[in-house]
Amino acid sequence: MIEQKAMPLVEAVHAHQARERVSLHVPGHKAGQGLAQELAAYARHMGRLDVTELPGVDDLHHPTGPILVAQRLAAAAFGADETYFLVGGSTVGNLAAILTAIRPGDLVVVARNAHQSVWSGLELAGAQIVPIFPEMDSGIAGPVTLATVEQALRKFPTCKALIITSPTYFGTASELAPIVQLAHAKNLVVIVDEAHGAHLAFHAELPKSAVHVGADLIVHSTHKMLGAFTQTALLHVNGSQVDRSALRKWLRILQSSSPSYLLLASVDSARQQMATEGEQLLSWTMTALQSARERLAKRLPGLIVDPVRRELNDPFKWVLDAHRIHVTGFALEHLLRERFGIYAELATARHVLFVWTYASSQRDMDLVVEALCEVEKDLPKADYPILNIMQSREVAEHPIALHNLAQRFPREVEGPLRDAIGHVVTEALTPYPPGIPYVLRGEVLTVETAQLLLEFYTAEQRIDGLLDRSEPCVRYFVEAAEQKGGEAVS
Repeated sequence: MIEQKAMPLVEAVHAHQARERVSLHVPGHKAGQGLAQELAAYARHMGRLDVTELPGVDDLHHPTGPILVAQRLAAAAFGADETYFLVGGSTVGNLAAILTAIRPGDLVVVARNAHQSVWSGLELAGAQIVPIFPEMDSGIAGPVTLATVEQALRKFPTCKALIITSPTYFGTASELAPIVQLAHAKNLVVIVDEAHGAHLAFHAELPKSAVHVGADLIVHSTHKMLGAFTQTALLHVNGSQVDRSALRKWLRILQSSSPSYLLLASVDSARQQMATEGEQLLSWTMTALQSARERLAKRLPGLIVDPVRRELNDPFKWVLDAHRIHVTGFALEHLLRERFGIYAELATARHVLFVWTYASSQRDMDLVVEALCEVEKDLPKADYPILNIMQSREVAEHPIALHNLAQRFPREVEGPLRDAIGHVVTEALTPYPPGIPYVLRGEVLTVETAQLLLEFYTAEQRIDGLLDRSEPCVRYFVEAAEQKGGEAVS
């Protein structure tokens, strides 16, 4: 078994700083001594880790020293055949995986709740997509089922790849083992966006990681659920279906030629922490969270959404159903933030998402439980309809081309959004967070979707693709919903 206590990249950077007396290379802040006073108060010592490609500290794109050793340690810790460090987030991992595995014109089965980076990668690859839809639970996208994948592959037997998001943004995993087995039996490459599941590999009571069930390409965000800095990620590779030379080429193209060693060192450190202490840290937090959840359930039953299949649920994600206490998710999030300084990961018209990690304290849990109970007493009560964004059908009737669509759209669709309802859209509309498109290029803008986007808009949430935030833009949504009577346009 590989010894996981070492941090070769961190150690190499420290060793370099001990040797260097004069810096005549980039970066310009010279090991932190040139940082502006306001930033230096926080980051002067961190600046000593921000080096560049120098003798002894290796090169991310041609690793032969500590970076190579660190990546091999990560592969062993997570259970992959090979692992690559990423400094462009899970986005660059998804892009590189897709561009490596998929050729122009390939049919690809894709879970409809995929992140925008997946759709961007498919567009760049010139793929055609067969969207499949996850199960819905309390208005939340849940797992993609084996039956749904089987149905898609029967309808489109020439598909070349399968892309699934597991666990979802809301913490629900798919039962990946039989899905991967089926896909491999049909010679499909399996890509799993496991950005929110980097911790799964380190505890037996959590859903199984895609790495452990043999998926070909798996993406982990090391900053979401582990202790690395924001913008870091890992790309794992298993099996023989992936062209490793092509993958390295795409990583060189897509990532900076001057990656941050501060970020790389944080990945090395997060791996070491999880490999040596992860099970213990996760166990303590899971026990404490379960206790806090039970206390909250006694006082506000039904506030936390209970999953249909607990074994597929990540206990570090709490999804609050604000409609159970007769308010919107936006209102609940706002009150928690303004009154208690509690910042949630996400709010929607119905839900609020909390992301706990191994670093969450007992104090944090106690404060959140008490704040929720106190806020509930003072909230004005109202009834809200339940709207789901995912379609009820499991597999699209026809694949969708993500490129060369513009000629299909009448010019006037680019104008008022009122006129766009019932038309195929030219630009994906994506509330952020979570970064999952509510409407893709090539899909029809329905009244129901427009209503949901309006709710995000009026709550001052960012919507990528909706650039005009003027008052007339809102009016067009409202008028369209009234004229259509709230019914989706087929």
